[in-house]
Amino acid sequence: MKKSLIALAALSAFATAAQAQSSVTVYGVLDMSYTEVENKATTSSGTTTAKIKDTGNGDGALSTSRLGFRGVEDLGGGLKANFQLEYDLVNVGTGGTGLTVDATSSSTAVNSGFGARYSWIGLEDAKLGALRLGRQEQSIHSVVVAGTAGNANNITGQIYSSDLSGVSTNSAKMRPHAVFVDRAVTYISPSFNGVRAELQTANTTTKPGVTGVDEVSTNEVGGSLKYSAGKFAAAYGFATTESDTSTSTNSTADTKVRAISASYDFGPVQAFALNTERKELSTAGALTGTGKTKATEIGVRVPMGKTMLWASAFDGDRDTGSATSDVAGYQVGATYAMSKRTTVYGIYGNQEIKGTGSNSANKTESTGMAVGVRHSF
Repeated sequence: MKKSLIALAALSAFATAAQAQSSVTVYGVLDMSYTEVENKATTSSGTTTAKIKDTGNGDGALSTSRLGFRGVEDLGGGLKANFQLEYDLVNVGTGGTGLTVDATSSSTAVNSGFGARYSWIGLEDAKLGALRLGRQEQSIHSVVVAGTAGNANNITGQIYSSDLSGVSTNSAKMRPHAVFVDRAVTYISPSFNGVRAELQTANTTTKPGVTGVDEVSTNEVGGSLKYSAGKFAAAYGFATTESDTSTSTNSTADTKVRAISASYDFGPVQAFALNTERKELSTAGALTGTGKTKATEIGVRVPMGKTMLWASAFDGDRDTGSATSDVAGYQVGATYAMSKRTTVYGIYGNQEIKGTGSNSANKTESTGMAVGVRHSF
């Protein structure tokens, strides 16, 4: 009997030790809101308007709804293996679980369920830093987020803004970077006196076997440098993407993005600043697509117990090579923490791309608001 008890105790101790060395965490966010979005495009021919009112926007207004898994294993000697697998719950409001067919086109698939976010595996050493392989954030992403008073929510009115849940027509979206990058190799250094560096690359080369097309390649290089000391933080980030198609008439398209952000906690008020520039260049190096967009955003966040208030505004300009515009926007919002995991919120924002000079007849404007609740687990 004693031998059995001793063996059981040893087995239990071994299982406990093994469990301590390796762990997997399941986490997520559910964000549901009443949302109104209106986009207007004005030209010399008139104005067209796109609208949506949604009593169950489940993609996330304050935060993107998501489900994820994190894991870490202690390999000994200060070395760890880790991973992250995370999916965007594209529309919690409809219970979407996968691809559906667009009612207007039987050949068009629409993602109404799990959307790809993180999918990486890595190694990390306390002294040497971390190496991650797979789908990850662009290195510039955290630099942009760090400069936003509204925590990079999904409502219009900030540089980070993008199309929200089904309204992309006539959008005045600004987001300069792609947020995620596939097949990335990322190195993150340890922190040295408050300074941390990050380097990232992602490359794909394909020979499609199509007559006249020898090779298609996409190459991305990015990185960031961050500094924090007490109540002050600052960061710089960049991302350069080059797409090449090797044919009888070679074509190259480059996208270059850079961002600088800073924040300071004054106590009663937290101040934020963000400056970004995005350039799209053609084969000959001329501006193409949305051309060059420069914008600067400033904002404040005011913590008041369980309530958080914020306000921000941005201003800048855009040059497509054939037309110029002014860009501007503002956003106000508030959150109330009902608990550590449950928050109610309200957000309102507006932004516009207004033509200047010979382009003065053209204007695109987006307005959005959301009132909702977010729960994290």
